[in-house]
Amino acid sequence: MVSQLSKVALATVSSNIIATDKTRYIVAGGNQFKTLWTRDFCYSVKGLLNSGFQDLVKSQLQLIYKFRDSGNLLPRGLDVIPPQRRVVINLTFPGLFDLSYPEKEEMLQLRIQPEYLGEHGTIPFDSNVLFVLAYLDYVDVSQDQFLSVKEIEDLLLAYKKFCKEGLFYQPPFADWQDSVKREEPMLLFHVLLIAALKKIKELFNVEIPYFNKLNLEQVVLDNFFDKESQLFFQDCRKVRTALDVYGVLFRYKLFSDKVNYSDVYSALKNHDLWCRSIIPGQPVSKTYDSDQVSWTTKVVGLQHYHDNLFWGWLVAESYKICKIMKDESEAERIITIFSEHLKNAEYISEVYCVKNKKIQVFNNLLYKSECPFTWSGAKWLEALAY
Repeated sequence: MVSQLSKVALATVSSNIIATDKTRYIVAGGNQFKTLWTRDFCYSVKGLLNSGFQDLVKSQLQLIYKFRDSGNLLPRGLDVIPPQRRVVINLTFPGLFDLSYPEKEEMLQLRIQPEYLGEHGTIPFDSNVLFVLAYLDYVDVSQDQFLSVKEIEDLLLAYKKFCKEGLFYQPPFADWQDSVKREEPMLLFHVLLIAALKKIKELFNVEIPYFNKLNLEQVVLDNFFDKESQLFFQDCRKVRTALDVYGVLFRYKLFSDKVNYSDVYSALKNHDLWCRSIIPGQPVSKTYDSDQVSWTTKVVGLQHYHDNLFWGWLVAESYKICKIMKDESEAERIITIFSEHLKNAEYISEVYCVKNKKIQVFNNLLYKSECPFTWSGAKWLEALAY
């Protein structure tokens, strides 16, 4: 079962590699997301490194870094055509037009262009911190420090202007849950930042004075953690708890001197977020109000894209959490149910739903779940290494 899932995950990743005459890169998907999305790539780096794609990771990190803007913010993605045009064309007329990348590196470098703003005109708020974490994973494996510590610090210090009283306020539609406004301090960004700072300290024995003054760990515990329930919430109002943060918390053992991870895991495993369906994998514990959801996702029947659908990468994160916590029975349960779907699948997809008590790829009249989806495949490669 594990070997079969590993085989499908590797095939998923390998299918989305594009090669030039000099190097390799990886796009986010095989159809509408056939763009070099910064976020998707950075989330995939650990799994790619685990599977021997070290050269690809370096090439893509260097390419992304090259396109930082005057404020030191990194792009949302890179493509040879506007990414939104690729999405529309490949959803409407899949395979009809040649939208391929040049095979010669020189030509690709000439044609590739950055996209800095999403469809709502807002920045990709998480690009910088995700890039830093991906780069640190690369350095940890390769010992190849091709960026200076100062350059890495500058990428994180670009967030200073978003900080108010120790919390970082993100613009609407600006992180991976970009179908939802989320225009407030969100836990995910804060734990990613703390993880990056912790890793910088471990690798280079360097601390960044600006962030030290903020006492970030205590700020997060004061605003996002509920001591009574032992749950971390994604927002300061403690309305929802989100699965995306727990993979980061458990991997980096954040706040390990302040919280009991056995209690946190028990609270998570018994929460509706984890147990309301056949396996965990839905992003949040409570659906978003309609006025918080982008009209563009509603139009294509995706109102619940970021609350009720199952994401392949989040199922992998759930499995990883179980393995970290040595809960072998729950890990086995999750992988058994997910692998049942993969018996006849060539690749791992983007989003899933449950029908007849089984995991199935989500499709409707206007939207087809992206497949193969790099982020899902790479996250499973990361999880299966535990």
